[in-house]
Amino acid sequence: MKLPYWVLTNDLQQRGIRVDYKDLNYEVLDSETGSKFVRAIREYDELLTKYSIHYEPDEYDCDDYALAFKTVCAFNKFTCAYAEGSLYLNRELVGRHAFNLIPWMVGTNLVWLVVEPQVLGVYGYSWFSMLGTYNRNGSILGLYVYVVDYVWL
Repeated sequence: MKLPYWVLTNDLQQRGIRVDYKDLNYEVLDSETGSKFVRAIREYDELLTKYSIHYEPDEYDCDDYALAFKTVCAFNKFTCAYAEGSLYLNRELVGRHAFNLIPWMVGTNLVWLVVEPQVLGVYGYSWFSMLGTYNRNGSILGLYVYVVDYVWL
């Protein structure tokens, strides 16, 4: 399902998130097209394995993983946003972090799927969290709380 940019940008901006966009329309997943997401995760996992990608500070770290996953999603023809924000563990700031947000229509509601691309190769597609009511308090993903402040659609 295609949505105009302003639907996504308005939704994120109402949540206090700064947004950049490059296109006028975005392909958003729903129950009928969700298999594209599973396929993208499988392809992303295969790429990490094929090129022996592993975390290296300042060489291949969170922003590189997030950009790579955004690219694989683009090849599968659906929207995956690059997101930046703060990461907390036990209410303590761990630091700045990059990850992905995927817009998903559930009925008539737009929700955001938070994806941690650094661990997809370890945990597969079970490592994600639905965001139906995302706000500045963040989203819990595993043991961490993610607070988004910037998104590039």
